[in-house]
Amino acid sequence: MTTRKPPVPPKRVYVLGAGFSYGAGYPLQRDVLHRIESLGIMDAPVGPVERFINSQATIVRFLAHAFPKDMPPSLEDLFTLLDQTIDTEGYFAGRSWENLNEVRDQLKRAVLFLLHAAGEAVPTGVAKFYRSIAAHLVSLRLAAGQENDSFSIISLNWDTLLEDSIYWCIHKMGVLKKVDVDYCCYTTPFDTTYPHTPSILQRAKRIFNIKVLKLHGSANWLRCPNCNRLFTGLGRLQNVWDEYVEPRLCPNCQQQSVRRRQQTQPYLEPFFITPTFVKVFDNAHIQMIWHNAYVELAEATEVVFIGYSLPEADYHLRTLLRRAINPDASIVVVLTKHDRPHKNTDDRLRRFLASSRYKGFFGEKRVKFNYSGTQGYFEEVLDIRSLRSQLKGLREQFRKTFRK
Repeated sequence: MTTRKPPVPPKRVYVLGAGFSYGAGYPLQRDVLHRIESLGIMDAPVGPVERFINSQATIVRFLAHAFPKDMPPSLEDLFTLLDQTIDTEGYFAGRSWENLNEVRDQLKRAVLFLLHAAGEAVPTGVAKFYRSIAAHLVSLRLAAGQENDSFSIISLNWDTLLEDSIYWCIHKMGVLKKVDVDYCCYTTPFDTTYPHTPSILQRAKRIFNIKVLKLHGSANWLRCPNCNRLFTGLGRLQNVWDEYVEPRLCPNCQQQSVRRRQQTQPYLEPFFITPTFVKVFDNAHIQMIWHNAYVELAEATEVVFIGYSLPEADYHLRTLLRRAINPDASIVVVLTKHDRPHKNTDDRLRRFLASSRYKGFFGEKRVKFNYSGTQGYFEEVLDIRSLRSQLKGLREQFRKTFRK
């Protein structure tokens, strides 16, 4: 007599690419360098603006000196060149690796500034749409209960659009410390006044955790080069410029230096994986996130890719997908109408379409395509109503959940 295996509980994993945030005004990777060079008048405090202008000047001078005007590098090429030259302690365009290290640091800080500037400029109507997505996800998480795990999000983006939208709902509902974003690594709030509970402690504290695994780091993460702690100001409704752009000493090392009477104290550094062809994932926090991403994908009964083109250069992620996703898991790919192949599409052009890459990777019959874009997908599949009615339903759901 054979015993029946219990049915696998349904679990959806969303994989978010740059297309997910593009509608909110965040730049695609190919546009980042141009946006840094051309960014002019901005609504930001004087200190961060001055620091950005210094970074901008350093980058513009370097590009003008090192590359012909009609052949500007892509962001990937630029970071790859800098990384390899610095790692080998070499020279490029008459500059030593020490000088190139300064250029790379200024470039990372300029990217960070650009992301926060984009986040501050999201139009109100667009922000409502992403908050509707967040409200739906919070509702799904509550409905699953403490012990269940019906979905998770794997993000390839540095921006914090989704997390900020989730926390907007948390603040609006007044459920701080009851629902939280779980980065699936050891996060540390800047201090005890911040509402975020360290991700690793959330389940033990019976918090409804919403898993957001950021494989390439995040604009709201700062790492100490000394103690390697990963700090975040997630959930604090405060000026992002003070949080992430102004220089900030490591809170932990500050305490230790007082006890040990040390004068030198390290400053926190931006923590995101740069788009280089020689990506290194040797940091313990990033390794933990990638391990958890493997587990999430292995448990998935459906994987939904949104705004991601599956480029061949992302071989780390392609390997993860190949190893982790079960052959019987459903694959849904959300692209735009521009990615839809037509009968008269030239065969050479067809090969460059994201839809062709997905078919080649997963098999033509396995993939279900949705060409309505991020907004169309969520409006159709998740039946998003007006934000006001969603919040009304969410309040009732919170009351029922936390009365138990």
